[in-house]
Amino acid sequence: ASGKSHLWQFSLVFFPFGQDPFSVLMLIFLFALAEEKAREAESKARALELRLGGDLTRESRATLRQAQNVAITLRREADVKKRMKDAKQQALKEPKELNFIFGVNIEERYLDGMFIYNCSRLIKMYEKVGPQLEGGMACGGVVGVVDVPYLVLEPTHNKQDFADAKEYRHLLRAMGEHLVQYWKDIEIAQKGISKFWDDFGYLSAKWHQPPSNELRYKRRRAMEIPTTIQCDMCLKWRTLPFQLSSVEQEYPDSWVCEMNPDAEQDRCDAPEQKQKLPLSVLKKEKSQEDKQKELTEKIRHQQEKLEALQACLGPCAWDFQTLLEVGQVMSFPI
Repeated sequence: ASGKSHLWQFSLVFFPFGQDPFSVLMLIFLFALAEEKAREAESKARALELRLGGDLTRESRATLRQAQNVAITLRREADVKKRMKDAKQQALKEPKELNFIFGVNIEERYLDGMFIYNCSRLIKMYEKVGPQLEGGMACGGVVGVVDVPYLVLEPTHNKQDFADAKEYRHLLRAMGEHLVQYWKDIEIAQKGISKFWDDFGYLSAKWHQPPSNELRYKRRRAMEIPTTIQCDMCLKWRTLPFQLSSVEQEYPDSWVCEMNPDAEQDRCDAPEQKQKLPLSVLKKEKSQEDKQKELTEKIRHQQEKLEALQACLGPCAWDFQTLLEVGQVMSFPI
């Protein structure tokens, strides 16, 4: 298996419920305050107009015009704040897409779980989800990464957790479902979990034991994990081609693109190559309850068709072939 076969990306459309409450409430408060000021100014302008009545002196007209301009200005400000409030509330209702990235940690398989970031800041690490919570070998060694936008989940003030515990549990449950799909896609269980880990040098039955340091196992692991180094000059990341001689090679603290054995990436003006991850789709299986509902609906639909057919043909119009077809239509596997 190639290295790419163990690193997959999923997309999830995530519907937030009530996140980012502070900014929304603040906009609602600011709009209410602006609306109150605008109404008060408009009321004062109308009262002044009624009080002046037929007084058309220059000074009276200037005073009235000034009061009306203040009311118009405050009304415009209130309208702007209303549009901002409505846009913010609409943005919270719209679904947000999250990307889940999964891979197998073949260097230290016991260090598995989910790494959850908030706007590129790490909040939670090694969070077990799905089958990993059961402590078995299923989905063991798999690491997941997700970067959650602020609008989806808001962190606490100390940046150590998420403010909405309910939605955070919803996120973990969704990651667990996608983790199960990833585990099916890479087909480790079908080929044999123990054999998979044996190939990388995990010869002990104890899960926390490190892999063997024999050269053949080191090479096997190195083939799956390409060496990636950042250039100290251009700050671009370079993935080095696999070479048997570089399995235990130590790289200098200061590394530049000129040291890259790849002729297409050995200069700083070469564009940085992004790793292309296979994109997978969550395939949800129907529950037994959903299957039963679907079966009941099919039976009801066929019964309605048969009743309509019987009404058209009459009670005496049934022959053997019709009864046989009815029997076939009404035969559903449970």
